[in-house]
Amino acid sequence: MRIIISLSLFLSLALTAFGQKRWTFVTQDIDGIEKTGIIDEYGKILVPVMYDRVFRDSNIFFVRNNELWGCTDDAGKVLIPLEYEDIGLKVGEDLVRVKKAGKWGFVDLSNKLVIDFRFDFACNFKAGKAYTIMGESIGYIGKKGDKVSSTNKVIEYCVEDTDTAVELRNQFYDSLLVIVKEKGKFGVVEKSSGTKIIPAIYDEIGDYFYGAILVKKGIKWGAYFDTGKLITEPKYKSIGIFWSE
Repeated sequence: MRIIISLSLFLSLALTAFGQKRWTFVTQDIDGIEKTGIIDEYGKILVPVMYDRVFRDSNIFFVRNNELWGCTDDAGKVLIPLEYEDIGLKVGEDLVRVKKAGKWGFVDLSNKLVIDFRFDFACNFKAGKAYTIMGESIGYIGKKGDKVSSTNKVIEYCVEDTDTAVELRNQFYDSLLVIVKEKGKFGVVEKSSGTKIIPAIYDEIGDYFYGAILVKKGIKWGAYFDTGKLITEPKYKSIGIFWSE
């Protein structure tokens, strides 16, 4: 799967108002292998920490293990079993494009095959049609799999295959919060008043992005909001940035 970095998509997700639910990726070593899951702003596990890769589209999570893809909902229920070589990273008009035996087809969120596996390349449905390539035939198909138009334009990736990765600026550089050290341990205080935000009990204070500050105790990471509210105790190998839905 080719992943294309999209700055505008990333920022539109990341800068959503803090009043909405927030979530992040976490990792753990399980039997010597790093696995990924997702927690929310209360530390609740949305996706169990058991997958090699996880991507999110609203309340649907695309997951991969052992080179095979499927998807779950935000209650952890498996919607599409992990049995596909590749998968689209978004739901397109209630359909998901999946790849099996080298060909693309479309299933619904109950894993029912809607359009059979015959395409060399395919993108998600939008406005009732999907871009596909099948041998020398290039064009758009409808929801029944029938070709509705042809085109000479050959594309190599789909718009939905976008990764939300971008260089970010640590908020400690331009905020009123500062890291302090007391008796060999680290915490965070408000610079002007000295108000304690995070107690000085941690071995390391990590990055500060979008209102969440990472903390480390031993070799495990946890997180606080910059209000001083604990999100999760340090128990993960790593924690990512908290995004708004």
